[in-house]
This record gives sequence, C-alpha cells and structure tokens, in this order.
Amino acid sequence: MPDNLYETPDPQIDVDGVKIDLRVKGSGRPLLFLQGIESWIRDETFSDELAKQFKVYLPQNPGFGHSELPDDFYNIGDFANFYLTMLDELDLRDVVVVGTSFGGWIAAELASRSCERLGAVVLANPFGIRISDDPLRRDIKDIYAMSQAEVADHFYHDPEANRRDVTQLPDHTLVAIARSRETMCLFGWEPYMHNPSLKRWLKRINVPTLVLWGEGDKLMSTDYGRAYAGLIPNSTFRTIEEAGHYPHVERPADFVRHIIAFADEPAAQMRISA
Repeated sequence: MPDNLYETPDPQIDVDGVKIDLRVKGSGRPLLFLQGIESWIRDETFSDELAKQFKVYLPQNPGFGHSELPDDFYNIGDFANFYLTMLDELDLRDVVVVGTSFGGWIAAELASRSCERLGAVVLANPFGIRISDDPLRRDIKDIYAMSQAEVADHFYHDPEANRRDVTQLPDHTLVAIARSRETMCLFGWEPYMHNPSLKRWLKRINVPTLVLWGEGDKLMSTDYGRAYAGLIPNSTFRTIEEAGHYPHVERPADFVRHIIAFADEPAAQMRISA
C-alpha cells in the first residue's frame, strides 16, 4: 500500500465564498491540477516532480476531501465555473491545467468555457463524453455495479500493487473518501460520467491540448481517448504503457515527463495526433 495517503488536513482557502482544501508547492509557471475520484491519495511523487518546474496548485474539488460543496452546485459546469473564478481571484495567467479522471472532465469543461487565462491543457484519462451512437453500448464501464476488487482490476494496470484496505485508514481519511464518493455519485450518476453537451463544445478549446492515456485503463478504451482528442483542435494524443486509469499514480515519472515536454515545446503542440 502506498504511504502517501491523505492523512492530515490540507490548508484551506476561500474561493467565491467556498472553503476548499488547497496545497501549493513549487515556483514558476502556474499549474492547476484537478484530481480524480481517489483524490484522497496524496500522490506526492508526481506533484513534487512537477513542483520543480511549476508552481503547482492542488485543490480538493468542492465536495471532495474536506472541501465545502455549495448547495447551488447542480452539474459539472458548476465545477468548471468555480475554477475559472479561482483563476480570476488568484490572478493566474498562462496556466497549465492538468486534470485526471473526473478532474479531467472538469478541466475539459473549464477550457471549453474560457481559455483566457490558460496556456495549455492536459487531460489524463478524462471522463466527460459519449462517443458511441448505440444507446445500449457503454463507453465507460459502470463502476457502481462493481465490487471494490473489480474496481481496482479496472482502474489499474497492476491492481495487486494498488489494492487498499480502507478500514485501516485514519478517520480523517475515511471522511475524505466518503465525501468524495458521495459527490462522485451526485454528479456522475445520471447521465453516467458524461455531459451530453460537452462533445459539441470541445471545439472551443483554443490552447494546445495533450490527451494522455494509460493503456491499461479497463474503464475506457484507448479508442475512447483518441476520439476525445479528435474533438479538440490543436490536440495531441499520447499513451503511457504499464498504466491504467491513473497514470500519475502508476507511472509518475512518465506522466511528469510528458507534461514538461508538452509545456516546453509549444511548436510541437500545434497539431492533431491521431
């Protein structure tokens, strides 16, 4: 079991009247990292490496961890608008927005609304769209119909190395897990893990975008990732071997290498890779 669990409270800040957990580390160009379902895992390996190049902002999404969830949040777009407001309040510019899983969905929604303060977007195994025209076919496997063991099997390239006995975690972490899973159900249940409108508006993302895909993701296929990238102008699609739905957890060095190379080479970003 990894030793980088979300065991102690993070500092909190107030954004638009909402208190959220926020860690900030490093210096340099701002990078906003939007986390996925298991945001209670600290993931210090990848974030410490990113902090050598960027000033990294790692919030717990509203309703996740110990961040407040406003009563008037009704859909995924509210998360996107919340983070746009956060960028305004902190006056951050030329931001690299990186999102994984559920956080990748938020990042895509954010960028489709406004890229004014963004310099680049990285989406790692994001939820958010439906690519199949067959109403009986699932693009994304139903995690709510799986046991905990089956979830690990689908999320990780190496599930045995990433199984966790949550009953042994401290109360602070258990509360964070419960709140995160509750919020995921609230915003990802119906329609399941996608916004029917997002597919239309991805074309509005007008900054270089990298779609990273852990090849071992059994929730969503590589074809799903390629289709996602194909809907975004100026996008690049890259895969990471020996990684599943969380490439930043299973292959942190490769994950960071892709982000740094992408952010440092703007000329190489201005194309669509199939």
